[in-house]
Amino acid sequence: MLYCSASPLRFLMPSWQDSRFNILLNGLKRPDTHGTSPMKSLTLTPINGISALTKIFSARKTQKIFSNLLINLSLLLILLSATGCGYHNPNMLPPEKQGRIVKLHIPLWANPTNEIRLASDIRNALQDWLGQGKRFTVAPNAGEADYVVNGKIISVSYPGRAYTATNQVLALSATLTVDYTVTDTRTGKTAWEAKGFSLTETYSADSSLSRTDTNKKQAMETLVDKLAEQIYLRLYSAISRHEKD
Repeated sequence: MLYCSASPLRFLMPSWQDSRFNILLNGLKRPDTHGTSPMKSLTLTPINGISALTKIFSARKTQKIFSNLLINLSLLLILLSATGCGYHNPNMLPPEKQGRIVKLHIPLWANPTNEIRLASDIRNALQDWLGQGKRFTVAPNAGEADYVVNGKIISVSYPGRAYTATNQVLALSATLTVDYTVTDTRTGKTAWEAKGFSLTETYSADSSLSRTDTNKKQAMETLVDKLAEQIYLRLYSAISRHEKD
């Protein structure tokens, strides 16, 4: 512990013309168990106040620039990682990276529901999606195909979704549930399958039954197209994985 003697403490305040100032501490002494030690004087090196402040602000500016640089580099690494291991749309890949052309046969799926045309609508939608890329082609029968995409329509439901204060239906939803399997015709093994795959689409309920029925048909068309799209996108990765095994 330091004690300051009665010697005067001199503090010279710097002016704008002369920024140098000195602090002179005279007569510092330290008591000990054997008595009082001789008085010592300590002189601090003169400090240029403005220069010191300039260095502080300069250091903070440098630190801020370095911090921003680290943040930008981190974001760049995240973006590169996302593109490196994320999903790639097969249509965006060049032909040499899409692999060999795979022949697929799509039979008419089993349809125990009351939607009579639903099975043919699903097959047509799948064929349309497969025709958008260069990786797949549709085979007329299983004998000429590399894979068969077969399935079953499990159910179609139209539950109410929104009601008024008097329990009048404002909106309905159409839910389509299917099972489907991708089978390798060379080995008979299942390359990939999905059980209980469901999609839901909401549509408006109108006071006119005909308009409500029109909205219902549009919702089903949207569901069929979404189902075909999802199967198409999964086919690309599933078959690529299967053929690497």
